[in-house]
Amino acid sequence: HFIYKTASKVPGQLVSMGSYDINFGNTLNCTIKGIRQTVDIHDNRYWGLIHTNFSKDLTVEDCIMSRYDAHEGVTNITVRNCEFGHQKVNLIGYGEALLENCKMSGPYIFALRSDYGSFWNGNITLKDCTWVVNAKDNAATFTANNTGDHDFGYPCAMPTVYTIDGLEIIANNIPADGHIRVFTNYDRTFGDGNKPFPYKPTEKLILKNIRITDGWTLELAESPELLPGLEVIED
Repeated sequence: HFIYKTASKVPGQLVSMGSYDINFGNTLNCTIKGIRQTVDIHDNRYWGLIHTNFSKDLTVEDCIMSRYDAHEGVTNITVRNCEFGHQKVNLIGYGEALLENCKMSGPYIFALRSDYGSFWNGNITLKDCTWVVNAKDNAATFTANNTGDHDFGYPCAMPTVYTIDGLEIIANNIPADGHIRVFTNYDRTFGDGNKPFPYKPTEKLILKNIRITDGWTLELAESPELLPGLEVIED
């Protein structure tokens, strides 16, 4: 399903639109297993393969596809033994999220959807994953965006505990002056706690068993001084 352009609410501007091959919602204890996308998962002309709405205790396993999208929210999700293309994994929701033995390539591993406030009310764990970093400038393990200026109707927060336990980072294509970070653009996007609807930052970061291409380091953030309350545990 190719991406197409349509008029946005802003006069004179266009937005990208598309449709999924598989979508479902309001499910409990569902497993998506063994799906293989028939077109190149890295071809960004295509919209995406699958999305779900309001699912609980969901498992995505042994799949190769351009993205999985927890479109309007998920509570407790396990993504295991998968490879994702240009859209990666998009998350919004609650509870425990586990990405285990997965492979992603690009400027990030997963995204917290900004159109829902980039919130995850719970914990997120990356375990034994591979990240092939391709980025025009800087890269981060996940991307999120919430300036604190908009009321989404609920409190918005980054994961309470973010654990990276076993991550191979292959700096495949990134400028020499680029950076690879845990948190993305924190100083510009999340750093002002005086906003009317502040975005709550992560409370605890656990880093274990991280391997990275020689010459590169995994940095905390662009301005780590803006994370004074973050507890960092490294092994």
